[in-house]
Parts: sequence; C-alpha cells; structure tokens
Amino acid sequence: VAGNKSEWALASGMKETQGSYDRVGSNTTLLYNAGDLPADFKVYLRNLSSTRGVLSLSNTTGDQLIVNGIELKQGDLGVCVNTKTNLIEGYNGNGLTGTLYNSYIIGGDFFKLPLGEHTLSTFGTIEKIEYDYLYY
Repeated sequence: VAGNKSEWALASGMKETQGSYDRVGSNTTLLYNAGDLPADFKVYLRNLSSTRGVLSLSNTTGDQLIVNGIELKQGDLGVCVNTKTNLIEGYNGNGLTGTLYNSYIIGGDFFKLPLGEHTLSTFGTIEKIEYDYLYY
C-alpha cells in the first residue's frame, strides 16, 4: 500500500492541507467534499439565533433548511443538525441528549454536501462539523 500512496493521493482529490476548511467559531465555514458522492454531515451549533434562521450552502441549487427561533430545553447547550438522520437534536457537554428540535423547522429540507468547495452558513455558532468523503 505504501508504494502507491502518491498515486492514491492524487486520485482522492483531497487537499494537501486543511487550510481554511472546516473552521469553527463563526456562523460560516468553508467546506470541501473531495469524494465521488454527495456526503451527509453533522454540524453542532451554539449561540442560536432567537429569530428565524437558515442553514444553507453557497454554490448549490438553493438547498436550505429554515428554522424558527429554537428555544433550547434545560440542559442543552446547542443543537446538532444531522443530515443523515434528518434530525435536529440537542447536545450538552456529554454528547447528544435525545431532545428533538425538528418542530422548529418551517421550510426547506435537510441536504447533503455536494462535491467540491462550498460555504456553509448557519443559524448559530459552529462548534464542530463532521463529514466523510465517499468514494466508489
């Protein structure tokens, strides 16, 4: 395997360094999907907007998820938007809490991360983002 590492690296489409991708601490971040297929993702958000908010990607066909002022339940520090399970779930310092916030969705739909580079805009501060490249 080590003998064809450079061959595989070129074919993977991955960047040599993370650079400015997947930054946390703001309500926008640059994402890059080097895979062969659109990817599900999880984004963990804090400091949620108290008014109508949108989770959206630039450079797409207008995919977005629209929520109306999520009010966190006691014990939750933020929410995790999971596009694989189509759930908005509360989380705290110990992980996901099981509290669901899908009732705050007022429009749009859950979407996948398309191939290439995109800017994710959110209705809260990004604590963490998780996604995997899918190859076939």
